[in-house]
Amino acid sequence: MMTSRDSINLILDSAAKDESVKRPMGYFDIFSELALEKWRKEGLPVDIIPEEYFGIDIILFSFKYIARFGFPDISVGNIEKSDFNYVLKSKVYERALSKGKYVCIAVPGPFQHIVSLYGYNEVFQKFVSKRGWIKKQFEKSIKYILRMLFLIDKKGFRFDGVWIWEDIAGDDGLFFSLYQYEDLLQYFHSELIDCIFSLGKKVFFHSDGNLKSVLPILADIGINVIHPLESKIYNLKELKKEFPKLVFMGGINYREFFKKEYNVLDKDIFKNNYIYSADSTIMEDISFLEYKKISNLIKGKNYGYKN
Repeated sequence: MMTSRDSINLILDSAAKDESVKRPMGYFDIFSELALEKWRKEGLPVDIIPEEYFGIDIILFSFKYIARFGFPDISVGNIEKSDFNYVLKSKVYERALSKGKYVCIAVPGPFQHIVSLYGYNEVFQKFVSKRGWIKKQFEKSIKYILRMLFLIDKKGFRFDGVWIWEDIAGDDGLFFSLYQYEDLLQYFHSELIDCIFSLGKKVFFHSDGNLKSVLPILADIGINVIHPLESKIYNLKELKKEFPKLVFMGGINYREFFKKEYNVLDKDIFKNNYIYSADSTIMEDISFLEYKKISNLIKGKNYGYKN
């Protein structure tokens, strides 16, 4: 029987080869703290992480040291002072490995990183008035994040992919023009992704909003998976035709899905190159039993999958 790691690797490898084979769908969701607090009162066990309880395939690990302090000088010598050692020795990490989960390191992209330090208003103003400053900050961000990733790898943290948090769009499109993206940000996305590939890892790219104008560029750069594909914006059937070698992750309005569309996963568009995910964080507006019902349905679609 396949583990989660086997399942996700099969989806990614099949997409890259553009093969038509029967394969698992994959399963991932993000839960709000309010939802988890409510569900624990309704029966969700407290002695196991929800991702393991529900049988989710992909587990994200974040090192808060990355975004918390900007660009601190960190090396192998002082790495123990960060939260690396805590994560490496945590029971969650050990269980993720022993259960065969697909492990991702989650990092901010250069835009997300700089916004977390300076705020949207200042960054947007300097997109127009100080292009050199923006490029310098993106360069510093990339160097720092890549240094961290290489140190994580050297430290012995076993991970399969890198999850890039990079919210660069709203409902109407990019937060900036396509020209500004190509002029200021594309190079740094390409450099980050190339270096992740050099580690032998896959790239999961997360951005809310409408990425239609930039998705051809991201696909050309080489991202493997795009998330979360808000259902009010995207037509998955059209996307899969246009980008046959991308894996799509999301596109499900969970509020509608959980209430009346339990058969949606029977549609052909979800059978290949797809990892199930809601198109937003799961909030407290559904019950534990409602979510458990749909979780069981999703796992039932994973051919040969063993939790």
